[in-house]
This record gives sequence, C-alpha cells and structure tokens, in this order.
Amino acid sequence: MLEHIASYLNTFAGLLWGWPMLIMLVGTGIWLTLQLRGLTFTLLVPSLIDIFKPQAKNSTAEGTISNRSALLTALAATVGTGNIAGVATAIVIGGPGAMFWMWVSGLFGMALKYSETLLGVHYRIKTPTGEFRGGPMYYLTHGANQPVLGMLFALFLSFAALSIGGMVQSNSVADALKTSFNFNPTATGAVMTLAAAVIMFGGLKRIAKIADSVVPFMICLYAFTGTLILVANASYVPEMFESIFRDAFTGTAATGGFVGSTLLLAMRYGLARGVFANESGLGSAPIVAATAQTRHPTEQALISMTQTFIDTFFVCTFTGLVILVTGAWTSSELASGGASLTQMAFNTGLGGVTIFGHQLGSVIIAMCLLLFAFTTVLGWGYYGQQGAVYLFGKRIATPYLVFFLACTFFGAAVLDLAKTVNEGVQFIWTIADITTGLMMLPNLLALWLLGPKIRKLTFDYLKHKKTGKFEHAAFHFAAPVPKQEAMKPTSVKFSTPAKKPKPKPKRAVNKKGKGA
Repeated sequence: MLEHIASYLNTFAGLLWGWPMLIMLVGTGIWLTLQLRGLTFTLLVPSLIDIFKPQAKNSTAEGTISNRSALLTALAATVGTGNIAGVATAIVIGGPGAMFWMWVSGLFGMALKYSETLLGVHYRIKTPTGEFRGGPMYYLTHGANQPVLGMLFALFLSFAALSIGGMVQSNSVADALKTSFNFNPTATGAVMTLAAAVIMFGGLKRIAKIADSVVPFMICLYAFTGTLILVANASYVPEMFESIFRDAFTGTAATGGFVGSTLLLAMRYGLARGVFANESGLGSAPIVAATAQTRHPTEQALISMTQTFIDTFFVCTFTGLVILVTGAWTSSELASGGASLTQMAFNTGLGGVTIFGHQLGSVIIAMCLLLFAFTTVLGWGYYGQQGAVYLFGKRIATPYLVFFLACTFFGAAVLDLAKTVNEGVQFIWTIADITTGLMMLPNLLALWLLGPKIRKLTFDYLKHKKTGKFEHAAFHFAAPVPKQEAMKPTSVKFSTPAKKPKPKPKRAVNKKGKGA
C-alpha cells in the first residue's frame, strides 16, 4: 500500500519541482536582488555584526520577543534535518553538483528572505492581548489584495508544518538512532513528542528562550567538528571543489555505490533541498519575524536575511563538504541516503574513533541531529499553529498542536511500518517536497505583486535611518483584526516629517470691533 502511495506522490513532486518551479524560484531571487541593488550582499557583514549587538533597553520598539530571539527562533526552525539529512539526500541523488545549486539557492535566497520578512513585519497586526501576528497570509490579504491566496497559503502552511516540522524531523532522528545505536523508532518518536509538548504548550516566549540557549551551541559544535575533518583531509579539498563545479553543469557519472546523475537531477535536488534547508521563499520566517521588537521592518529584514547565509553557507556547506571529501557518498553500504550517510562521512573523517563503544562521528551527528530536529519541531509547530489560527481562530490552536505532535510521532514510527528504512525515509521526504512547493507558489506571487512596496520601504529607511524621520509609514496596521479578536488598531510610533498646520482665515472686523 505504502509503495503505491509513494509512487503517486513521487510523480506529483517531480511535476511540482520541474523546470517552471526552478525558474520561478531562482528568477524571483535574482529579480529581487537587482531591485534592491545588491543590498543583500553589501549589507550582509554589517547585518551579521548587528546580531551580536544587545537591543537598547530604552527602545520604543514594540513586539513580543527581541529581534535577536526572533532570528534564533527562525534559525531553530530552519537549521534542522535538512542541514544533515537533506543535504545528504541531495548529494546521493544529484551528485556533487547538487552542492553548487544549493549555494545558488542561498545566494539569491537572501533577497527572498529579506523581502518576505520586510512584508511580514510591515503588514503585521496586534491582537487585544498584545500579541503580534504576521506572515504571507496577512500581506497576501491586506497588501496584495488576494484574500483567497492568503487563505490558501495558511492552509498549505498548516499541512506543510505537519511534514516539514513534524514528520521529517522525527523520521531523520529515528533513522540515525536506529542505524547507529539500534534504538526503536517508535520509542524515539514517543520521547521526542512528549518533550516537544512540554515546551510548545508554553507559547512563543518559552520556545524563544530554548532557541536562545540551544541554537548557538549546536551550530558551533557542528561547525567545529566539520572543520577538524576538512583540515585532516585538506589534500582532497581542491579535487572536491572541482567536482562540485564541473558536475553542476554536466551531471555525475556512476562511481562506487553512486548510480549516476543528470544535470536536471542535480539542479532539482540541489535547489529543492537548499530551499528546504534555508526556507527562503517559503514564507515561514516572516511569521516569527513579525513578533520581533523593531522600529522599522527593514531593520528586522536585514537581520533575518543572515539566517539564509548562516544556514546555507555555514551549516549545509559543512555537511556537503564532509560527505564529499571523505568519499562516503560513493559507498554501497548505506541503509539510506539520509542522516546515515552523514554519520558515515563523519565516522570516516574522524578515523573511526570510538567512545563508549560507539563511533565518535555517529555520536556527534546523533547529538546534533537531535538538537537540530527538536528545535525545528518547536519552531514549525508554532508556524503551523499560526496558519490554522488564521483560518479558524484561536479555538483551533490547542487541537492543532495535538495533531501536530501526533504527526511528529508518526514520522518516527513509520520506519517500523515500511519494508525498508530507505522506503520510510524517502516517503516522508516526498511529502515534504510537495508541501514546500505548494507553500512557495502564493508567496512568490506576493513578492512580485508587492515589489514596489519592498523597494519603497527599503530605500526610505536607508535614506532616513539616521534621523528616524521616514516618509512612509513603517507599519501598515490598517488591516482589520479577526472578529474574535476585534479591537481598535494600535499604531507603533514612527517619525514622519512634521506638516505645518494651515492658518485659520482671519475674520473681517468692522469699525466697532465686531465680526462681520
């Protein structure tokens, strides 16, 4: 039964992620990069520095969480199994050339991330309880005047979270733990689900608090280990880069356990896994960015675009380079092309060193994968919940989280249902590809329709940021709040050039001093 369903899903995913989608995705990123005059490149380093600057305590910026916490929460949702298992599946199907197209998705994806975040913050609303909400469903409805597309995005988001944020994450963790330590997938899913429930029912602030503590540690641990392996295999690095750039345009011939790949496969899986990893163009990051304490949407957009850079050119790159430099991608001993491939690469790179009877590489990857996946479950649970709340109101918030957690458990348990580990892994990833593509279509359309607004807010901010006297309203706040949360729109203070009041006309006076 699972085989027949997977066959139909694979066919649909192939159509969805064909040339039209690839051209639309990269083309929109290139177009926005040109429209913004290369801002995502010229202001990247200053934006990275701003991440480490503490937010002023006397700031008048309104929001639910700090702009740094918003970035780390988005990173928590972004840096997940896509960075470990997703990169591995891209290489095992698309070959070394897939890495090049993954970099392309990140290079122009920064403009996508910047633009969607800017719109998400500009068109956010404030609820009676003081919460801020935003995202593509709001700027599609109130900015692009496309309420039907706004509802469709919210619907796709609600379903995408179940696969991207729930099933894929627990599936990859269970795959890694089963392969390396023979842990029961169903038990792994149960533990992850219970732990996530404890945190997620505490709301956004509790999720942000966990992200602030865990995200920097897990990224540094992963990068440090990857650096050691690359330094130890430095003599193979030039040959590795040569194969990446060559195979990106020619495809990859069969070698070892690798069956070969075409140019289209390298592009499709490189771009698809790149988007899955950095989420640029999906419209997910603006949902949490809209809750940030910021004076102007451009401020938060500049910080948020660094998320794509960190994810793609830092975390994903370490995964891909280690897999390629160790030659693990050509091995015929893999149980699957997901997290187990990355584990094999790290084991090989660390020379088979063991700790407590287990290979050190497997232990490190299992730990990083668990942290990456767990924080992603937290972030995407919030994303999906916001999509459901947009459609059905706050009454759906708790039931949706319960269903989301059930899907998280199923993602791990499916490995016990499938005939082989590889079948279970590929089935879940195919679902993720479909839901990712469906989310992206209305969001990319919104970026085209609201291009003038993106340029206007961006260059107005850059021109007047020193004085703080902006010519255009920083926040929209004209959108009606849902009936169940009706209130008077609350404006965030922003500076505009003062207009001189028109003088009142003088009344004619007669000789006796009385008005005419």
